[in-house]
Amino acid sequence: PLIANLEPSEYGNLSKLSVIDFNYNLLSGTVPTELYSLPQLEQLDLNDNFLGGTISPLIANLEPSEYGNLSKLSVIDFNYNLLSGTVPTELYSLPQLEQLDLNDNFLGGTISPLIANLE
Repeated sequence: PLIANLEPSEYGNLSKLSVIDFNYNLLSGTVPTELYSLPQLEQLDLNDNFLGGTISPLIANLEPSEYGNLSKLSVIDFNYNLLSGTVPTELYSLPQLEQLDLNDNFLGGTISPLIANLE
């Protein structure tokens, strides 16, 4: 397995990357917001690691900015990590999102009715 922290300094040069699949490793730290600056990203799979912290609402930033535009993102798989906090309602505004897997974390709060916006 890959054993490391996710270091955000290199992500900005990966503007054509469409799939990130780091599942089943020993990654720790937080999910870097720099991952959300990849405009071609369709799949973000970080399951079965030791990633903690919260899920940033910046993941659903649909306006071009320093955090990019994730309008093509269709799969988010963060299951089996150490994420905490609540599920940002901004996730439900991702227009292509088809799969959202957050099981086996430490997330709390309520599930927003906006989840019905996902097709």
